[in-house]
Amino acid sequence: MAVRPSVTVARHSSMDCINHDEASIASFRTGMELCFRRAVEEGLSLSIVPHLDDGGSTAAWRNGILFNPKTKKGGYSYQQVMLNPIVDAMAAALAARPKWVQPLQVWLALQGEMSATVLRYPREYKQLSTLAVVWGVAAQPASLRKGASHATTHGAFPAATQGTGGGSATASVPPGSENVNTGGGLGGGSAASVIAGNGGVLSGFRGFGPFLGGALRGRGLLAEGVPAVDTKALGELFEAIDFLGISAYAALDDPDFPASALQNSAYTFFGVSAQAGWWMRGGRRSGAQVQEMRKEVGFDAAAVIERRGIDLHYSEFGMGGGSSPTGTAAARDPAAAARTPFYGVWGAYNGATDPWAPPEMRDFLHSFFRKTLGWLAVGGGPTYKISHCFLWGMGSWDVLGIYRESTTKAGSFRDPKVAEAVKRHNNQVVAVREAASKSK
Repeated sequence: MAVRPSVTVARHSSMDCINHDEASIASFRTGMELCFRRAVEEGLSLSIVPHLDDGGSTAAWRNGILFNPKTKKGGYSYQQVMLNPIVDAMAAALAARPKWVQPLQVWLALQGEMSATVLRYPREYKQLSTLAVVWGVAAQPASLRKGASHATTHGAFPAATQGTGGGSATASVPPGSENVNTGGGLGGGSAASVIAGNGGVLSGFRGFGPFLGGALRGRGLLAEGVPAVDTKALGELFEAIDFLGISAYAALDDPDFPASALQNSAYTFFGVSAQAGWWMRGGRRSGAQVQEMRKEVGFDAAAVIERRGIDLHYSEFGMGGGSSPTGTAAARDPAAAARTPFYGVWGAYNGATDPWAPPEMRDFLHSFFRKTLGWLAVGGGPTYKISHCFLWGMGSWDVLGIYRESTTKAGSFRDPKVAEAVKRHNNQVVAVREAASKSK
């Protein structure tokens, strides 16, 4: 199960944000503790990937919001408003774990899809990576694992787990311990669009690119006088994290794609290896080299991940079947849906706007998940191995029918065939891990 808390900022009808205070922070902590306690009682590991969204009239995307996580704004810092209450709530929930529940694993990201702040303030995020230890989450006891190779010990069948995105979780942990892992979720690996300051759409947006230069300003994006990207400090941050999550919505060139094309998001984020010299598009080699971290940031993240053997997660993944950034229009055909998996239809189910209603779209949806689950069953790859994959589950992405608004009197986004396939896949995950545990 993935649990991704986000702070919903109260606002006036004028869309002006209201500052946080001690009461609002306490309320957030209390709400998250209730959520975590329920998950722990059910024996579910926790994956937490905080998102900070612009709830005001500017509505800037989180990927371009630039801030120092330790600097106070309006009296409080990101650490105080977001991370502290989450860690406090998590510690309380784990301390109250019932005796009949086996030890659980926790994946705690410091942020999700917030590339601008991480690239500009890596030292501060590295300092925050010790939060779980400082706040006493280790009281059960827990271990904050650094540099351990999890990908090779989890076996086949990475869990395709439904959630609101971000991070990862696994029930396979050493007996008698809680494992709290810190990491980061970055907004690369997709081609999502973002509304720019002038109201236009920057199509083909690829995570880091627009937030490295000085072209974008206003609406919470990069402003004048921001610190340069410190690749040395960024490298130190990558040496400290336990996992890395990617929002995996890279385009598929063909609805009849080969399974290897599911690596596109990893290729896009990391950049091609020096040995390969090519970027994979739809399983075919192409001269188009999209290299977010390597080329545009100047940092070889893939080399660090490989050397340290840390987990790579697809912390958000899915197929929305949409064609508009406003979430109001369905894709015209499978080819269009494959090119924009990050688009879907928002809101409560309405048969008139269900992108999966046409038979050819339903067939494509089944094919997409059949290939995805088969690919995950062998650990992803062949170049980039994925240890955990989480489905985005809102609107038309919610083909498991998890959320209340996904099912109405008019019908449901839930697809029984996909839901059963995911359940069967995850049951195999549990069986493999239990067998491996008993053989030790």
